[in-house]
Amino acid sequence: MSIFTERLRKEIDRIGVSELARVSGFARNTLYNWCDKGNIPLDKLLLLADFGLDVDYVVSGKSSVHNIEQDGEYSSVPVYDVEVSAGDGAINEEQKASYSLAFRKDWLKSRGLHVKDLHVVIARGDSMEPTIGDKDSLLVCTADKVPKDGHIYVIRNGNMLWVKRIQLQLDGGLLLISDNKVYPPMLLNLDGSNDIEIIGKVVNSSKNFY
Repeated sequence: MSIFTERLRKEIDRIGVSELARVSGFARNTLYNWCDKGNIPLDKLLLLADFGLDVDYVVSGKSSVHNIEQDGEYSSVPVYDVEVSAGDGAINEEQKASYSLAFRKDWLKSRGLHVKDLHVVIARGDSMEPTIGDKDSLLVCTADKVPKDGHIYVIRNGNMLWVKRIQLQLDGGLLLISDNKVYPPMLLNLDGSNDIEIIGKVVNSSKNFY
């Protein structure tokens, strides 16, 4: 395998072959065949750049995406191939890091956040509008699992994942509240189920216009 194809494979794996196949329309086998054979057409390579592939890195090995941490100002937080529902609930089977997002270290420090406790997931649905929209990226702190009134958390109930605002109940249960009032609150009884977990607190969200 040539250096070019090694860098192409690294970029595809950084984004996630399933995600790149989904957004670009190219089959997974096609993407990996280009890596193995090193014969990707130039127009296809440039097209993949529209979906996040770093062409500069593939061609020259030089890129701000791969060198962004060298100046010590940024930390990379993994983005997991998991969708959390801002609707009626989403089932998620795959939980793997597909790529990373860069956050300023001074910003993380000012908020008492540590990279080891952070990951990014993608919201689906409109129940948390206008606070969180469909396809927004959510920065989740997995060290903050103790629910507090009025804060937003990612909660797992079996295979279902929700992102909701929490209200504590006197009986120890949790009321999951949607900011979009079209959706009624949902009550979770923590004592009555062993398969409910607070994944972490949502500490930041980023709008995605696509």
